[in-house]
Amino acid sequence: MKQVARSLILIVFGSATTSLFAATDGTLGATSQGDFDINLSVGDLIQISRLDDVTLTYTPGSNATNSEDFCVYTNAASGTYNVTATSANAAAGVFRLASGANFIPYALDYETVTLTSGVNSNNGGAGYAANTTSNNCGASDNATVDITVTEADILTQPSGNYSDTVTLLVSPN
Repeated sequence: MKQVARSLILIVFGSATTSLFAATDGTLGATSQGDFDINLSVGDLIQISRLDDVTLTYTPGSNATNSEDFCVYTNAASGTYNVTATSANAAAGVFRLASGANFIPYALDYETVTLTSGVNSNNGGAGYAANTTSNNCGASDNATVDITVTEADILTQPSGNYSDTVTLLVSPN
């Protein structure tokens, strides 16, 4: 009886293990051939790169403006992405430069869409176009943010060095 039970266990175990594999063993002979499958799953990937610090210069009679160009790559099938920008000094979604207890608001436009700090932007649902062939965009840029501080806002604050840190979070659309 013990021998029958062992045989049944081996048969059950043996059939369970062979059904899990798609590989085919060869047969005994002068030559033998077998095959097996290789599988790889790659999820959506995205990368932002080529960012630089931005300096704004104010000239009386105009707004202080500058742009930052950079690269966004994704392997997502859509080829598009969403972006969320956050500001270290934001208040109620408004981007702000700080100097001590003084703040100057500024606008951050992403590919012509005005962003709100902490709010996801997907360009009206379509997403923003990413580079889909090179994770460094072939050493060029495909995205731009424009920074604008109005002269009216500059003139309301005392002199000083104002700064902020903006974080851009990108995700496949």
